[in-house]
Amino acid sequence: MRGGAGDAERQQRWGRLFEELDSNKDGRVDVHELRQGLARLGGGDPDRGAQQGLSPEGDTDPDSGLNLEEFTRYLQEREQRLLLMFHSLDRNQDGHIDVSEIQQSFRALGISISLEQAEKILHSMDRDGTMTIDWQEWRDHFLLHSLENVEDVLYFWKHSTVLDIGECLTVPDEFSKQEKLTGMWWKQLVAGAVAGAVSRTGTAPLDRLKVFMQVHASKTNRLNVLGGLRSMIQEGGVLSLWRGNGINVLKIAPESAVKFMAYEQIKHAIRGQQETLQVQERFVAGSLAGATAQTIIYPMEVLKTRLTLRRTGQYKGLLDCALRILEREGPRAFYRGYLPNVLGIIPYAGIDLAVYETLKNRWLQQYSHESANPGILVLLACGTISSTCGQIASYPLALVRTRMQAQASTEGSPQLSMMSLLRHILSQEGVWGLYRGIAPNFMKVIPAVSISYVVYENMKQALGVTSRPRMIHIEMGGWRGVLLRRIPPSCTWGTRHRCAWARAGSAQQVLDTGEQLMVPVEVLEVDGEGALWKFLLSGAMAGAVSRTGTAPLDRAKVYMQVYSSKTNFMNLLGGLRSMVQEGGVRSLWRGNGINVLKIAPEYAIKFSVFEQCKNYFCGVHGSPPFQERLLAGSLAVAISQTLINPMEVLKTRLTLRRTGQYKGLLDCARQILEREGTRALYRGYLPNMLGIIPYACTDLAVYEMLRNLWLKSGRDMEDPSGLVSLSSVTLSTTCGQMASYPLTLVRTRMQAQDTVEGSNPTMRGVFQRILAQQGWPGLYRGMTPTLLKVLPAGGISYVVYEAMKKTLSV
Repeated sequence: MRGGAGDAERQQRWGRLFEELDSNKDGRVDVHELRQGLARLGGGDPDRGAQQGLSPEGDTDPDSGLNLEEFTRYLQEREQRLLLMFHSLDRNQDGHIDVSEIQQSFRALGISISLEQAEKILHSMDRDGTMTIDWQEWRDHFLLHSLENVEDVLYFWKHSTVLDIGECLTVPDEFSKQEKLTGMWWKQLVAGAVAGAVSRTGTAPLDRLKVFMQVHASKTNRLNVLGGLRSMIQEGGVLSLWRGNGINVLKIAPESAVKFMAYEQIKHAIRGQQETLQVQERFVAGSLAGATAQTIIYPMEVLKTRLTLRRTGQYKGLLDCALRILEREGPRAFYRGYLPNVLGIIPYAGIDLAVYETLKNRWLQQYSHESANPGILVLLACGTISSTCGQIASYPLALVRTRMQAQASTEGSPQLSMMSLLRHILSQEGVWGLYRGIAPNFMKVIPAVSISYVVYENMKQALGVTSRPRMIHIEMGGWRGVLLRRIPPSCTWGTRHRCAWARAGSAQQVLDTGEQLMVPVEVLEVDGEGALWKFLLSGAMAGAVSRTGTAPLDRAKVYMQVYSSKTNFMNLLGGLRSMVQEGGVRSLWRGNGINVLKIAPEYAIKFSVFEQCKNYFCGVHGSPPFQERLLAGSLAVAISQTLINPMEVLKTRLTLRRTGQYKGLLDCARQILEREGTRALYRGYLPNMLGIIPYACTDLAVYEMLRNLWLKSGRDMEDPSGLVSLSSVTLSTTCGQMASYPLTLVRTRMQAQDTVEGSNPTMRGVFQRILAQQGWPGLYRGMTPTLLKVLPAGGISYVVYEAMKKTLSV
């Protein structure tokens, strides 16, 4: 330890400190004594520090205080963390923290302090007059100071996802390191998404009125708010006011996810992992992230406009609308209005951020000396004003976008380009024509913000997100909390083998064999900033490449499961030959598109539910034992499978389709719905659910057994190699597959019923038929390609996963 003393000297120093704090000399330091000592020694907030010092981590019996052993253990852990913090602030690693390094540390949090302020901070810790802080000065100053989250200072002034006014051009929020490490980021995104869904539903009539006026209002057809509402109700009844709201709510999740991931990547490319973006850089990153999200989800925007403007009986629903657009106008129709939409991001994001930063800085200059918390009304007012200003700046482009999206739905309307449409509006209606529909747009801002905020706060409370962190004043009494950055605790030598095998267990995320019953993995806090979503993204990419690479074997498996029998015995080569003869080499990849497409929702739902179940069973910081992980994982898999089962049915049907049977995914879904009804999308659901139990039990049991064998072999202080980790996971996964395979085969046959004549619709009937006609071996048809694809799937997954981790700096 740089500048530190030996163990004996350190023990003596801690003993003297314990005696000084133990004022009644009873051999224990209670909360009252610790509070008095902190106040006397200048250790920051006495109440906060005393509460943390007597936390369960430091005290086995919190009610009676700390004895010397517990107090020593607490200080030892504290010094280790303080040393990590000292090294993180000592940027040039010269053993001293100077004024410039203090300024850089604050700047990394988006807080600018003057040279004079930095000198005052340094002077308060500098005991030897060198105007630098060495390790001993740092340690002695902060040893009993409560370690608060750095980003608490910035919490209230985050430009929040609370305010959902239905606009898709907003810049994503920043999330602190601690929020990313503890999983608060996704909880806030979920809370924001739910708040947005409720808000958009509540203000849907005003949103439809805005679109209606944008498209149909003109000089000759002057529509006001009441006239527009009356016209819509007369045409389709009160419920017609909510037309288009379903797709408007549905696009929240993919839009938020894509925008957040793109923003994090662009932010990292601009400033790296350690720096918080300045306003200009945040504008660039946010604009690019918004453009990326809009590019991907833009077809949903077009569908939303068409469904919003539809007449009664024009479309049967979302799929029918999409199919009609494809048939009549082609794929290009899904990107009508794309150019003005992307161009609108620049004025919206620029004005929004500029106004918000101006209002924020004005408030901080006037009132920050009184309180760090501006209050709800100030925050909502600033966010509302900045968003409204952004809307006004980009509204003409938004109107042009809507009109271009709606062109084909308006009978007799010419197909105009962006510039032609702008000229047409200006010549026919003047400048005011570019602001048609802005009245209902303004009217929905306040109710949208109010609904969003109320729902958001309730959702945060339900998800366990702290709504108001304890704030730190950036004064001489409050700067300490900013410098004391929370660093994830490292694995101690006593638990090193557990951490190593926990990391090795994340190889389950690496090894994608196409099986959807796999129990989710835990992402450890020690994995670093953003590790959670980076690991999931890396695993998803690895799974996509792996599934594509082994798609022929997967199709052969499904083919043999459905068509192989005693009278039609089919081996692997025969099955592959039959498929190639029927549809060519490319037919070997049938069904792979939907198989890859379902990775994202499957991973997201499974991991989110697993974290919630794990926290329920073990608390936020607990690591679940075998039984609780099995239960949490099984529930997570069951819920994810319930939600994505229709995609599983579509995958089976597309895998087995004959040449020309379906035009594509949407056509397959439409034919199933028309011929078999909605229930067909949940065929095979029961055996799929039942298969979770043998798969998860066998998989986890074998993996735990292999792990324990390794730990008992005398190498418990060594990290298992990549080969050991992958071999263990491969073996446990294969055993899980074999245990659940009969149920998997029955599920596939039930999903494929429409393609197999005479199929029995019940799980029991399918079992009886297989056993009667083929015996027990019939329940393992197609097992050969399943086992054959494990090794290549694992190899491809591992290579791609490691490459993705390197790319994402995990």
